Amino acid sequence: LTEKLNGHEQYLKNLSNIVSTLLKPHDPSFQQLGSKYYYIESLSRVNWFEAHNRCKKLGAHLLNLQSKEEFNLVVGQLKYEHYWIDSNELSKTGDFVSSTTGNRPNFILWHSNEPFGNENCVEIKKVGSEYAMNDNSCNQELYFICE
Repeated sequence: LTEKLNGHEQYLKNLSNIVSTLLKPHDPSFQQLGSKYYYIESLSRVNWFEAHNRCKKLGAHLLNLQSKEEFNLVVGQLKYEHYWIDSNELSKTGDFVSSTTGNRPNFILWHSNEPFGNENCVEIKKVGSEYAMNDNSCNQELYFICE
Protein backbone atom coordinates (compact mmCIF):
# COMPACT_ATOMS: atom_id res chain seq x y z
CA LEU A 1 0.00 0.00 0.00
CA THR A 2 2.86 2.39 0.86
CA GLU A 3 4.54 1.66 -2.47
CA LYS A 4 1.29 2.33 -4.33
CA LEU A 5 0.77 5.59 -2.40
CA ASN A 6 4.34 6.73 -3.21
CA GLY A 7 3.69 5.98 -6.88
CA HIS A 8 0.54 8.12 -6.82
CA GLU A 9 2.38 10.96 -5.06
CA GLN A 10 5.09 10.94 -7.72
CA TYR A 11 2.45 10.89 -10.47
CA LEU A 12 0.72 13.92 -8.91
CA LYS A 13 4.03 15.80 -8.62
CA ASN A 14 4.78 15.12 -12.28
CA LEU A 15 1.29 16.19 -13.29
CA SER A 16 1.62 19.37 -11.23
CA ASN A 17 4.92 20.21 -12.97
CA ILE A 18 3.36 19.66 -16.39
CA VAL A 19 0.37 21.88 -15.59
CA SER A 20 2.64 24.57 -14.15
CA THR A 21 4.77 24.54 -17.31
CA LEU A 22 1.72 24.75 -19.57
CA LEU A 23 0.29 27.70 -17.66
CA LYS A 24 3.45 29.77 -18.01
CA PRO A 25 3.51 32.01 -21.07
CA HIS A 26 5.94 31.15 -23.85
CA ASP A 27 7.11 34.74 -24.25
CA PRO A 28 9.77 35.82 -21.74
CA SER A 29 8.42 39.38 -21.77
CA PHE A 30 5.43 38.29 -19.67
CA GLN A 31 5.78 39.29 -16.04
CA GLN A 32 4.25 37.63 -13.02
CA LEU A 33 2.06 39.80 -10.81
CA GLY A 34 0.40 37.88 -8.03
CA SER A 35 -0.56 34.47 -9.39
CA LYS A 36 -1.00 35.52 -13.04
CA TYR A 37 1.25 36.48 -15.94
CA TYR A 38 0.84 39.69 -17.94
CA TYR A 39 2.31 41.16 -21.09
CA ILE A 40 2.22 44.97 -21.10
CA GLU A 41 2.89 46.31 -24.60
CA SER A 42 4.92 49.50 -24.39
CA LEU A 43 6.57 49.73 -27.82
CA SER A 44 3.78 49.94 -30.38
CA ARG A 45 0.23 51.21 -30.31
CA VAL A 46 -2.49 49.37 -32.23
CA ASN A 47 -6.27 49.40 -32.52
CA TRP A 48 -8.37 47.14 -30.28
CA PHE A 49 -8.78 44.41 -32.92
CA GLU A 50 -5.04 44.18 -33.57
CA ALA A 51 -4.38 44.16 -29.80
CA HIS A 52 -6.84 41.25 -29.50
CA ASN A 53 -5.02 39.38 -32.30
CA ARG A 54 -1.54 40.06 -30.91
CA CYS A 55 -2.52 38.65 -27.52
CA LYS A 56 -3.89 35.52 -29.23
CA LYS A 57 -0.60 35.10 -31.11
CA LEU A 58 1.16 35.14 -27.74
CA GLY A 59 -1.14 32.38 -26.46
CA ALA A 60 -2.96 34.88 -24.26
CA HIS A 61 -5.95 37.22 -24.35
CA LEU A 62 -6.56 40.88 -23.60
CA LEU A 63 -6.69 41.63 -19.89
CA ASN A 64 -9.93 40.49 -18.26
CA LEU A 65 -9.84 42.13 -14.83
CA GLN A 66 -11.31 40.17 -11.95
CA SER A 67 -10.94 42.52 -8.98
CA LYS A 68 -9.79 45.86 -7.61
CA GLU A 69 -6.70 44.09 -6.25
CA GLU A 70 -5.74 42.82 -9.70
CA PHE A 71 -6.43 46.27 -11.18
CA ASN A 72 -4.09 47.86 -8.62
CA LEU A 73 -1.34 45.30 -9.32
CA VAL A 74 -1.52 45.94 -13.06
CA VAL A 75 -1.77 49.75 -13.03
CA GLY A 76 1.23 49.84 -10.72
CA GLN A 77 3.27 48.61 -13.71
CA LEU A 78 1.94 51.03 -16.35
CA LYS A 79 4.12 53.75 -17.89
CA TYR A 80 1.69 55.36 -20.30
CA GLU A 81 -1.84 56.76 -20.19
CA HIS A 82 -3.88 54.42 -22.44
CA TYR A 83 -4.07 50.59 -22.62
CA TRP A 84 -6.63 48.33 -24.27
CA ILE A 85 -8.30 45.59 -22.19
CA ASP A 86 -10.79 42.92 -23.30
CA SER A 87 -14.18 44.54 -22.60
CA ASN A 88 -16.29 45.96 -25.41
CA GLU A 89 -19.85 46.60 -26.51
CA LEU A 90 -19.43 45.51 -30.13
CA SER A 91 -22.46 43.19 -30.06
CA LYS A 92 -24.99 45.43 -28.35
CA THR A 93 -24.73 49.11 -27.43
CA GLY A 94 -24.75 49.66 -23.69
CA ASP A 95 -23.95 46.02 -22.93
CA PHE A 96 -20.22 45.75 -22.22
CA VAL A 97 -18.91 42.18 -22.25
CA SER A 98 -15.56 40.47 -21.92
CA SER A 99 -14.20 39.26 -25.27
CA THR A 100 -12.57 36.45 -23.28
CA THR A 101 -15.69 35.05 -21.62
CA GLY A 102 -18.62 36.62 -23.50
CA ASN A 103 -20.04 37.63 -20.11
CA ARG A 104 -20.29 40.96 -18.34
CA PRO A 105 -16.91 41.91 -16.88
CA ASN A 106 -16.33 40.86 -13.27
CA PHE A 107 -14.70 44.20 -12.51
CA ILE A 108 -15.24 47.66 -14.02
CA LEU A 109 -14.00 50.92 -12.55
CA TRP A 110 -15.21 53.71 -14.82
CA HIS A 111 -13.82 57.23 -14.78
CA SER A 112 -16.58 59.68 -13.79
CA ASN A 113 -19.11 60.34 -16.58
CA GLU A 114 -18.10 57.14 -18.39
CA PRO A 115 -19.06 55.25 -20.45
CA PHE A 116 -20.08 58.06 -22.76
CA GLY A 117 -20.87 58.36 -26.45
CA ASN A 118 -20.42 56.05 -29.39
CA GLU A 119 -17.21 54.37 -28.25
CA ASN A 120 -17.31 50.58 -28.09
CA CYS A 121 -14.03 49.32 -26.64
CA VAL A 122 -12.68 49.69 -23.11
CA GLU A 123 -9.29 51.05 -22.14
CA ILE A 124 -7.50 51.66 -18.88
CA LYS A 125 -6.87 55.40 -18.99
CA LYS A 126 -4.90 57.70 -16.73
CA VAL A 127 -6.50 61.05 -15.95
CA GLY A 128 -4.38 63.20 -13.66
CA SER A 129 -2.76 60.69 -11.34
CA GLU A 130 -5.60 58.14 -11.39
CA TYR A 131 -6.15 55.14 -13.64
CA ALA A 132 -9.70 53.97 -14.33
CA MET A 133 -11.69 52.70 -17.30
CA ASN A 134 -12.97 54.61 -20.27
CA ASP A 135 -14.77 53.65 -23.46
CA ASN A 136 -12.89 54.65 -26.60
CA SER A 137 -13.16 54.18 -30.37
CA CYS A 138 -11.95 50.65 -31.19
CA ASN A 139 -9.91 52.12 -34.06
CA GLN A 140 -7.87 54.33 -31.74
CA GLU A 141 -4.27 53.12 -31.51
CA LEU A 142 -3.24 52.41 -27.91
CA TYR A 143 -0.87 50.18 -25.99
CA PHE A 144 -2.46 46.99 -24.63
CA ILE A 145 -2.26 44.41 -21.85
CA CYS A 146 -2.45 40.63 -22.34
CA GLU A 147 -2.76 37.89 -19.75
